Amino acid sequence: MDRSLLGHVLLVAATVAWLVYSLLDGPGEFTLDLLIALAGFGLAAWAARADRPRFVGAGFLIAVLATVLFYDGDFTTGLAAYSGAVFAVGLAVAAVGAFADRARVVALGMWASAAGATMWIYADGVEGIGWQPGNVLAAVGAALVALGQRD
Repeated sequence: MDRSLLGHVLLVAATVAWLVYSLLDGPGEFTLDLLIALAGFGLAAWAARADRPRFVGAGFLIAVLATVLFYDGDFTTGLAAYSGAVFAVGLAVAAVGAFADRARVVALGMWASAAGATMWIYADGVEGIGWQPGNVLAAVGAALVALGQRD
């Protein structure tokens, strides 16, 4: 398994970790948002394996939509929301790169997403310990997708 595909699998795993925590933590107010993200990252993982870059881009855009829904479109309410914005913008850049079949643009976007996920680790801290497994998986997964890009 190459680094990029492993990264895609870790992004799916991150979403599953967030979904499980959301369901265990309460009424699951983020369930729909996280299911949409799971569909997006799942599509991107399948497409990466099948060498279909446009579907990778579509999967990333679905995950961007899920991130916007998760924060109700308001990325100004604190560091966690700002981190979500960085993550989403990185995915959007990676989607543009995937649609254009430009590996360097995908890598640039995924490095930005890795930075956003790393910011989530700091922003959630100990108080948001339940979100941390997904945050770490997302940071590593996005970094591996970036490292696995080849022109």
